[in-house]
Formats: sequence, C-alpha cells, structure tokens
Amino acid sequence: MREKIWEEYAFDILIKVEKGGWLEPLLRSSIDSGKIPSEASRFVTDICYGVVRYIYLLKWIARRLVGEKKWAKLPNLAKWIILIGLYQLRFHSSEKAPFICFRLVELAKKYFHGGIGNLVNAVLRAYLREKVEPPQDNLALKFSYPEWLVEALLGYFKDEEFVKELLKRGNDKPKLYVHVNLKKTDEEAFSISLKEKGLILEKIPLLKGCFLIRSSVFPRDIPGWDEGLFWMESLSSMLAVKSLEIQEGDNVLDLCAGRGVKSADIAQRLNGKGKLVSVDIYPWKLKVLRSFLSKLSYKADALIAMDLRILDPKLKSWASKILLDVPCSNLADLGGKPEIKLRITPAGIRELVNLQKSLIDVSSAYLKRGGYLVYSTCTFFPEENEEIVREFLKIHPEYEILNPEWLKPMVMKATDYGYYIEDGFFALLLRR
Repeated sequence: MREKIWEEYAFDILIKVEKGGWLEPLLRSSIDSGKIPSEASRFVTDICYGVVRYIYLLKWIARRLVGEKKWAKLPNLAKWIILIGLYQLRFHSSEKAPFICFRLVELAKKYFHGGIGNLVNAVLRAYLREKVEPPQDNLALKFSYPEWLVEALLGYFKDEEFVKELLKRGNDKPKLYVHVNLKKTDEEAFSISLKEKGLILEKIPLLKGCFLIRSSVFPRDIPGWDEGLFWMESLSSMLAVKSLEIQEGDNVLDLCAGRGVKSADIAQRLNGKGKLVSVDIYPWKLKVLRSFLSKLSYKADALIAMDLRILDPKLKSWASKILLDVPCSNLADLGGKPEIKLRITPAGIRELVNLQKSLIDVSSAYLKRGGYLVYSTCTFFPEENEEIVREFLKIHPEYEILNPEWLKPMVMKATDYGYYIEDGFFALLLRR
C-alpha cells in the first residue's frame, strides 16, 4: 500500500474540522492511535493550525488567483488542497516550493480528474510568480479575521494599535502557564525538576507558584504531570482568582466552573479552611471537576449542577467571594482554537450577551455585603466584557467596580469597567 504524503493527513483533519470537529482532539486522537505517523505529527499539526488560523487571508489569495466565479464552483475538497498549498508557500521556506507544488498536485490527482490537478499546479505556481498580498491597511485580511469582527473592534475601541495587538495575539501560539500544586511540592523543587529536564521557565510576578513555560513541550511531558504536581491555568484566570483576595474561612462560589481549573486555585488559597462550592449546568463537567481536584488532592465542599439563570434561594447572600467565568465567544483563545474564526457570528455574539446578562444578574444575589464578585471571560469582544459590566452597574447600584493598583503592570488595557489581559477580560466588583 502506497504511503500517504504528509499533506493528506492534514487534508483528512481539515475536512473533519469543516464538518464541526475541533483540531486539538482530532489531532491528538489521530497521533495517539498511529493514524498520523509520529514523524509526521509536527508537520501535520502546523499545517492544520496554520491553514485554519489564516483561512480568510488564504481564501482571499486563492480567489484572486483562481477567479471569484471559478472558486465558487470548485469542490470543497479541491479548495482545501489549494489552501494547504498556499499556506506552505506563504509561510514556509521558499526553497521547498517545487516539492510542495508536486505533492499537492499528486494529492489533487488522487481525489479528482487531471483537470483539478492542473488547476492546483497553476494556482500555486501563479502565487510563486505574483506573491499576491492584500492591502496592508485591511486589518481583517492582514490578520485573517471576519471583516465584521474587525470593524466592530475598531468602532468600539477607537484605538487601531490596540486592535492590531489583539488580532496579532489571536494568531500567536498560546502561552503555556502552569500553577504549582503547593499541597504536593513547592516552587523551588518544581523549578529545579523542570530545569533538570532542560525546560526553560519564568516566574510570574505577584503570583505564588505560577510559571510561564518558555520551552516547546506538551503539558503531559512536563515533570509532575502524572503526580498532579501542577495544573495548567491561563494568566487571566490566575489574576482573576488572585483579585478576589480569598482568605481562609471564606465561602466561595465558582460559577460556570467547567473542568475545575479555577476551583483548584481557589481550594489552594482556602487551604481547607473555608467553603468552596463549584457550580455548572452540566453534570458531566462536575464529574470531570471532581476527578481533576482529586488528582491534585483537593476537593470542593459541594458540586451543584444547576442553571444559573434561575435563582436558588438557598444560596442567596451565602458567598463572601464569587468567581463568575461566563460562557463567551472565546476570542482570546484563538491561539489554541483557531476554528473559532470559522464559527463566530454576530448572531452568536448576541445570544451570548443575553446569557451573560442573565448570569451576572442572578449570580450577584448570592454575594453578601462586603463581598467580592469577579466577572470574567476569555474573549476580547467588548459587548461581552465592559458593556455587560456597565449595564449591570446601572441596574445594581449596590455594587461598585474596584481597580487594584497591583494589576496595572500585567494589563494590556484598563478601562472604566475592567481589564483586558493577554488571554481574557475580568472586572472586580464589591457589594457595598
């Protein structure tokens, strides 16, 4: 049996993404099962993430080279082959161009008649000659985002440089932050164990036990993964939890708790002296959360599966600290999930905004006077961030926004209603 060319492995994954699949689990299962050979895994991963990350730019280039009408009539499978080729020609070494063209033409011939193969060859070689690029002032094409999204960001922030930075960060590979499990080890021992393995790490200022891993490594290959000596946590999540100033003896609600990353952070800060209640609408997520905390030797005092749009009278004014990490468009997570670019729509944003308004309104009733509430997202879309907080404060005058001075050095942009961190947004509120 003839061995696949490596681009075909990427081709197979991208077709599944088009049907609604997600890159990370698709790639992980294919690599772990041997469907993608280990020697091809880095190449295939780069192609898949790169094509999806820059799909708007690549499609614009393809339409210019093929022609709008002909592109519209092409089978989707042929389009993916062209996009894979264009990505490599634009972002990989030009010295490999003849081999790239040959392999993509061979792939086209395998799935289509010779005419499609000839078209693929013509398009790729035309790009090599013409190096078609969009106008530099067109930020949507330059950074490869939906045009409506970029226009909305520019219209709201009125700050082109900040918007450029947001768009650029969305195309960067995600940073790997880890939080040391201080119940099982300490900063120094953890740091030494990683350095002994040749890994480069950087201590995060003001955050005890938190590091940025500079080396390229899979989390499960970091020493201590199997033993639960650390967990992965985004910078915005770490800062959001710290801003709550959790003290031993606090009653803390982790709302929309998901798989429990922030619950672990909270449990570590409580140190067994206080109450942690983790809430999510999905019971299966709470099972994952329980297992995750158990691996770390922590636990929540209660796990509650409920719809946070509906008030639970038993929790009213119970909490001294609340973390509300709402479902959002995840635009700050594009580095790890570029597929979001394919699926986000204005209508989807509107649905999320309505949900977020309901969640913060109901959840605020669970906080006692003098307590802190953090509203957080992993998106940079302002309607899901500042505008939610602004409207909430109009309706709830018993709340006020706080602006801790210690946060400022780690903030991309501070607004009147919260902070944009490199991978999310949060606002700290006090119930007077």
